[in-house]
Order: sequence, then structure tokens, then C-alpha cells
Amino acid sequence: MSIKSLQVQGQKDLQTLLAYQAYLFNQKNGGFENDADIYMGLYNVAKQYGNVNYKIFSGHSGAIKSIAFVPGKREFYTAGEDGKVLKWNLDNKEQNIQLFIRQS
Repeated sequence: MSIKSLQVQGQKDLQTLLAYQAYLFNQKNGGFENDADIYMGLYNVAKQYGNVNYKIFSGHSGAIKSIAFVPGKREFYTAGEDGKVLKWNLDNKEQNIQLFIRQS
């Protein structure tokens, strides 16, 4: 069902229902808790049609080399190949990054 939700294009309701049904079916029948196909269907729907929990974080000019989440808080740090370490906050609606370290 989840894979099928990825194949159905342009039908928001059908895609959403298929992805959610796949999640519920997997949960009810003891499927693998972190099944990549299940979450890919849910992710795809959130990305295509918008969701308050789907965010894009832009701040590095190159690849991100590492990420560290702060336990007990809704913030994380990223280190990129551009020499910057950035601090991010998940609670802000607008992207609010702080430059923590910059290496030249």
C-alpha cells in the first residue's frame, strides 16, 4: 500500500489514505516498527502536499557532514563541509539558525 501511494500521482486524498492505511496495517499486524517503505509513503505525502512537521533547513553551502540532536530539547547542530557549525531550533516557524563556529 505504501509503495502504491508513491505511484499514484496527483490524487492527494488517495495518496494520503494509502500511505496512512499502510502505516496502520503495519502497526496493527506487528510489522517492522521503522519500516522504510511505510515512512517513505508518509514522507512523500507530507512533502508534496505540505505538513506543519515538514521543514527544509537551508544554511550550509555544501554537504552536511554530521548532525547532533540535543537531548530533551527541540534543537540540533549541524557541521558542514563549508566549515560552519550551525545551531537550529525545531520550534520556530521561521528558520532561525545561529552560526556557532566558522572555520576558514
